[in-house]
Amino acid sequence: MPLHFDKMFSKYFGVIFLIVYHDFNISVEEYENRSKKNDFPTVEQCPHCKSRVRLFRHGFYWRNAIEEKQHRIPILRLKCPSCRNTISLLPTFLLSYFQYTADVIITKLRDIIIDHNIGDYHQLVLFYRKRFLNRLNQIEMFFRDDGFKGTLPKDPKEKATKLLRMILALGKATFLRRYRGHFSYNFMAH
Repeated sequence: MPLHFDKMFSKYFGVIFLIVYHDFNISVEEYENRSKKNDFPTVEQCPHCKSRVRLFRHGFYWRNAIEEKQHRIPILRLKCPSCRNTISLLPTFLLSYFQYTADVIITKLRDIIIDHNIGDYHQLVLFYRKRFLNRLNQIEMFFRDDGFKGTLPKDPKEKATKLLRMILALGKATFLRRYRGHFSYNFMAH
């Protein structure tokens, strides 16, 4: 399975923080249980300098992955021996810089946009809706490039509902994997 890259730019240092997504084909709970003993892939080419070298392990950092409960999981960092840049290996069930899993985020979007049920965590759900509404054009571009030729409503709320239904019809995991392969950032990026 190909690795997908998500570039993060630091305004302060002019450094590119690169996140590589990998599908471990396990749940968040299983990933947490395996901890540092997960089956981490070997990366044979640096996404920064494109050198054909094996990146070596450069430690872990810990982050939250929240579903029904909070999980504390290790994220592997890799370093290129050629250019000395580092990357982070993020499981595909996460979005960079979000604590809630991708599944929870899409479910919360469905709750507020399609079902009109804000539920718990009002501020968080409204934040997700605002982010999603700001990304409608990019999400539309993804579907257009994927072959969608239909018309979309002009009203942003109706357009958001239609696009979210298209995401759910495609499947959450499939959408996330293909979107990451299409753009260099996740669908909720700022």
